[in-house]
Amino acid sequence: MHKALVILFLVFAVGAAGAIAATTPAVESGWWIQIVGTTQADTVNVRTGPSQYDAEAWGAWHRGEPMSIRIREKDQGYNHLFIQLSNPQKKQIDAIVMYGDKLVKEYHFSGASESHEVDKR
Repeated sequence: MHKALVILFLVFAVGAAGAIAATTPAVESGWWIQIVGTTQADTVNVRTGPSQYDAEAWGAWHRGEPMSIRIREKDQGYNHLFIQLSNPQKKQIDAIVMYGDKLVKEYHFSGASESHEVDKR
């Protein structure tokens, strides 16, 4: 039932602003980020690691790409993860951090960046 609620939430969260790209799976395994259709930024940079001091910038999402980003393999084994999302345009970013089918954290901000430490439990 929890998985169904998460999928329903994802559909609701992006439904009004547009659907998730057809190639994007509804649920991925491990850590991943779902960019929500209300995002106004053209680029979302991703920095992750076990702590803010050990985090590394390793990837970015660009408008027109699939709406989900799988966290790099190096960070998949961590129970606790530091995640920073940023964009040089300082435009609105709406994103959902997931661990499998579990919603872990929501990001809704306008500005240069926002970071959180999240736990998969």
